Amino acid sequence: MATREPLETTPRSLIIGKKWFHPLPEKTIEEIILALGAGLAVFLLLSMVYQVVYKRKVWRSRLFEIVLLKVRRWVYLTMILLSLKVASQMLSDGAVEHDGVDFFLTYSLVAMAGVLSIETASALVYNYLLREVRHAEVPPLYRDISRFLLYLVLAGVMATLLGFDVRALVTGGTVLTLVIGFATQESLGNVFAGVFLHSSRPFSRGDWVKLGEREGEIEKVEWRATTIRTRDGDYVIYPNAMLAKMEITNFSAPTHDHATLIPVSVHYRHSPAKVKRILIDCALKTEKVKHEPRPLARIRSFDDSAVRYELRYFIDEYRDVVNIQGAVLEKIWYHFKREDIDIPYPTRTVVVQREEKIDRESVNFKLLKRIDFLSEFPEHEIKYLASRLKVVTFTSGEPIIKQGEAGRSFYIVKEGRVEIQARNSEGTLFFTKPLGPGEFFGEISLLTGEPRTASVVALEESELLRLDKDAFRKIMEENPKADELISMVLARRQEYSAQKKAAKDAAAASASESDATSSTRALFVKKIRDFFAY
Repeated sequence: MATREPLETTPRSLIIGKKWFHPLPEKTIEEIILALGAGLAVFLLLSMVYQVVYKRKVWRSRLFEIVLLKVRRWVYLTMILLSLKVASQMLSDGAVEHDGVDFFLTYSLVAMAGVLSIETASALVYNYLLREVRHAEVPPLYRDISRFLLYLVLAGVMATLLGFDVRALVTGGTVLTLVIGFATQESLGNVFAGVFLHSSRPFSRGDWVKLGEREGEIEKVEWRATTIRTRDGDYVIYPNAMLAKMEITNFSAPTHDHATLIPVSVHYRHSPAKVKRILIDCALKTEKVKHEPRPLARIRSFDDSAVRYELRYFIDEYRDVVNIQGAVLEKIWYHFKREDIDIPYPTRTVVVQREEKIDRESVNFKLLKRIDFLSEFPEHEIKYLASRLKVVTFTSGEPIIKQGEAGRSFYIVKEGRVEIQARNSEGTLFFTKPLGPGEFFGEISLLTGEPRTASVVALEESELLRLDKDAFRKIMEENPKADELISMVLARRQEYSAQKKAAKDAAAASASESDATSSTRALFVKKIRDFFAY
């Protein structure tokens, strides 16, 4: 009877798949653990040295930062390989396949040295010498091609170290190269077109260009294509082969200064000198319009129903041309509206009912009745003034009158808000006062012709009623007591302001009030009569 052999309780080997795997001896395991610990210690030591060198201020030059930013990840990878190399050197030949691991690590370190050299040279030449020192922007396409060629040389060196015959590889790959070339001829055409296109440097990254029918900012210049970003924020990608055949307009070269032309048609009844002055003034008052070279306005043609003018001004950045042009046109509209300058485009004649005009004059009459120096005038004279009021509109931030200028008009706020701003001789703002609907300003200049004592600026789009000297002259001529009535109110108002500013005590002010008011009245009467010359 056959006897069965007893089963072993301690396995001598394990089966993985169909191969036998023998457990490593305890001595070998200890040796591997020590080697890995030594490698980890070396990595930690190298990391500490890296951090110390990186954080020392003596090294914190611009060149150091640029190079380190470029090679940082490759430095960390090199530190890992060095740590593994140290661990490999601590293993005995019988522990693992020592020769294979050691050769792999040595080969990897040589390759990493080549990578570090290429990336350091790229950062030194392109990022520091050209960009930082010479302020020259090199297209990314050139940078990528040069790095590709250097990496190709590095690959040849590494292949030679492995024992490959690079010349045989090049000769044997000729047919394969031809096949790949035919298959990718369109892509290669874009690459070569990009090389030749950018060698002539028709634009740089950040320039504003027009390609075909589209305008945009150069966003990317790559191997295959060039990308622009339009005003709407969209990307448009042009293959370089197509771009080489297109007409390119660069609005950022040779300088960023760009001339903008705006055509304006004006009725024949307006004098060219006045129209050109207004157009130039509107351009100069617009933000981002250059004062030098000075804007220019000229007549371009005499059309069937209008004189065609052209306004020419310069701006710094073409990307803002649409917004600036809109702002200039807006100022032209407001100015033309105030000066009754017609833009004779084809229109329909609309008959406005007389009731509308009557209602408007009724509103103006009520506004004038509330004004102190007009309150004593007969109703028919105030109605006459109401019929002569002119509606003028100002946009937000636009000056209405300026301090120190001669004045011949008086304003009532109909809609919107304005602000009075007074400055001292040093130009320091010392008084401001907002005015709303129903309030008025400019009456002293209207009645006496004195310079404006303050500036007035529109805080928002405001509709004002303006009364000029010519409209007021008839009242002054027909009413012999008009100057007496006005001077009485103005004298009282001025004396009240003077008393308030001087902050005198009530008794002293009361004692001299009668004489002061009489003297001020006489002064106002003289100024009014001299201004209206009657």
